[in-house]
Amino acid sequence: MSKCIGMMMMQKQNFLRNWKEQKQNNKGSSIILVLAVIAIVGILAAILLSVSLMNYRMKVVNLHSQKNFYDAETVLNEIKTGLEDDVSYAAGKAWAKVLTDQYDKKTKEERETAYRTNYEEKLRARIADTINSYPGPNAYHYNVDYLLAKVSDETKAAVKELKIESIDGNNVLNVQADKGICTIKNLSVTYIDQKNYMTKITSDIVLTCPPMDYTQKTSTPNLLSYALVADQNTSAVGGTVTIQGSAYLGMDGADFNAVNVKVSPVGKGNLITGGELYVHNGATLGVENAQTWAHEIQVDSATLNIRGKQTYLADDLVLKGQGKTEVSISGNLNLFGNPETLKSAQCASEVVEKKADGTTVTLADCADNDQASYSSSILLNGKNATLDLTGLKTFKIAGTAYINTAENNKKNSLLQKDVQMGQSVSIKSDQRAYLLEGKYVASYCAHGGINPMSKSTYQQVLNEITEKLKLDENSKNSIPYAYFLSEDGTVPDVLKNMGVSGVTKQVYRLKTDAGTVDMVYFFPTFANTQDARKYGAENYNVSAISAHLDEKHYNTSIKYADHLVNGSDTDLTHYKTYFNGSVLVPEQNKLQNQLYYDLKAEEKAGKENIRQSENQDRFAGLKHKLTENYASGLTAEEKNQTVYKNLVKDVSKDATLAISSGYFRVFDSAEKACTAIVANGSFTWDDAQAAQYPNLHVIIASGNVALNRDFSGLILCGGDLILESGRDVTVSADAAEVSRTLGIKNADGVCAADYLVSGESYLTEDSDGTTSGDVVDFGDYVTFQNWKKQ
Repeated sequence: MSKCIGMMMMQKQNFLRNWKEQKQNNKGSSIILVLAVIAIVGILAAILLSVSLMNYRMKVVNLHSQKNFYDAETVLNEIKTGLEDDVSYAAGKAWAKVLTDQYDKKTKEERETAYRTNYEEKLRARIADTINSYPGPNAYHYNVDYLLAKVSDETKAAVKELKIESIDGNNVLNVQADKGICTIKNLSVTYIDQKNYMTKITSDIVLTCPPMDYTQKTSTPNLLSYALVADQNTSAVGGTVTIQGSAYLGMDGADFNAVNVKVSPVGKGNLITGGELYVHNGATLGVENAQTWAHEIQVDSATLNIRGKQTYLADDLVLKGQGKTEVSISGNLNLFGNPETLKSAQCASEVVEKKADGTTVTLADCADNDQASYSSSILLNGKNATLDLTGLKTFKIAGTAYINTAENNKKNSLLQKDVQMGQSVSIKSDQRAYLLEGKYVASYCAHGGINPMSKSTYQQVLNEITEKLKLDENSKNSIPYAYFLSEDGTVPDVLKNMGVSGVTKQVYRLKTDAGTVDMVYFFPTFANTQDARKYGAENYNVSAISAHLDEKHYNTSIKYADHLVNGSDTDLTHYKTYFNGSVLVPEQNKLQNQLYYDLKAEEKAGKENIRQSENQDRFAGLKHKLTENYASGLTAEEKNQTVYKNLVKDVSKDATLAISSGYFRVFDSAEKACTAIVANGSFTWDDAQAAQYPNLHVIIASGNVALNRDFSGLILCGGDLILESGRDVTVSADAAEVSRTLGIKNADGVCAADYLVSGESYLTEDSDGTTSGDVVDFGDYVTFQNWKKQ
């Protein structure tokens, strides 16, 4: 037993010894520590990755939310931009209304009150909902669909769902007419994008009336935008002429003969002539992005291509000649000439002639005595003429065509008027539709009953009528033509029922195999346009007359937009029409033409008559001072002076500006590298002058200016502008250079601007010739209130 106890003691001692040794041995402990650290790092990494992923997802959500918010704001901003256009429109219309409504008889305060009231009315008419009814006491409500239409197609295409509505459904439009303020209340925009992110913004939009200065003053034209201003006439023969800038071609018109002319103003530019724009003998005139104004355009065996904004004509567009004549016009074509609406314009009292006996002839007198020259129409008198109007957005003709009979009736005061036709667009052969049938012409005479008749037959009929009336030989040529209709000199009932009020004659010299023969034609006269139009329409398809019509020529000579040809959709906003008379239109899929008449012409006439009178005044302002503001922009004296006299001072009244006849004055600056020349007489810009004045940017001459090399700047002449024969010339406007050049002073302290009326207003560095104070930022008058994001 003692032995067993001894062994147990020994084992215990061995265990204690081994335990102490193991306790003092650290081998493998670091592995445990490493594993612990790795575990901790792994846990932290997992947490960090989880947090990072969550943060990334939050950022993605935030990014999409921000983008969605900005896109929703884009909708509001596009609505705001569209409303800025409405504010601009309303302000312009209100401004013009005040200027033309007894402006001189009102005080400054009355003008401003009328302006604000007119502004509010014009603005409200655009944005108010006049169809739907709404609960509540408010008188006016805004049109949500009108606001939605201001959002671009690109923005609409990018959105999954877009709602523009009123929060309360009342679409309240608050109006403060006395202050000229309209407020769109509680407008809500809900924007849901393709990923279903949604932003909802609510706000009021306040439309405030821009201030206008109604103090009495005259307007200064934007002369710096012009490359050339010719007081009387512009002519070019051969070569190529390029005009880069606005151009005034003269009160008497422009003559382009066998020359290639290109006109392309920068920005809102004008091409203006107070007279006839005559393009002939193979010439080509191309106009790009200009507002074109002319009394008349005649294209004779030449080409005219107008691709631009607005084309205004006070009289006719004529295509004629034996050669190929091509005319293409796109944009908006407005032939606004009408004798009656001209007499309603403010410019109607303008004096156009002072007679030796002290009496005067006004523009209204001219409209009465020569209606054909003030009645707009389109005439195709050429054998090979093509008129392409397929690119038009607006097509308006205020007048009708006339048959020229006055020239051959000067001896008979009762007959010194042309015969009015009922067509606004006409081909020369259409005159046959207005030729009286032979059975109505002196049928009671032995040699009568035919029309036309030879001059010898006419004399026989005239002798018979003279004998029946028992008149002497001296009275023969003063017999009223009504006796060619009936024995008692009255219009037969059958003709009265056709709208005929009288008759006149025209003599044409016709070529035959046996030589030339004079033929007498009898045409009916009418009391008004409606009767002329009705008569022409009824007689156009008469077989005896239709046999004379070259239908194939008609079908290929006039090309309209499809809307007019099809006879539908003519009142859509993208194609607006107004015709005082009927229009010759090729009929689809047939070898026959039709006379189209705007069935809504009478309905439109009221507003169109006002616009026609306004355009007469605008044209008069441009012809006299290069400004459309005729009513208050010109003084009584300026309304009877030419452009040059209204823009350039009379140097005879200021000794410091005097220049000897035939000489010119030079204003030069080596530092600014620009030169101005003011001439008392004519001036020629050629290679020799260019070598001496290489930096010439302003030419002001009281006489003619001849140009046979390139020029950059402004040419202002009191006579004719002559573009030398056969030369290639480029004339370009440069507002900045002209402005700097006008301010150059010589040793006497005089500058070229001193020769201009209100010349100091052109001394600006702005590229468009206006001061910053003249610019209205309409964005300042469309603001948000009570803006909230949900």
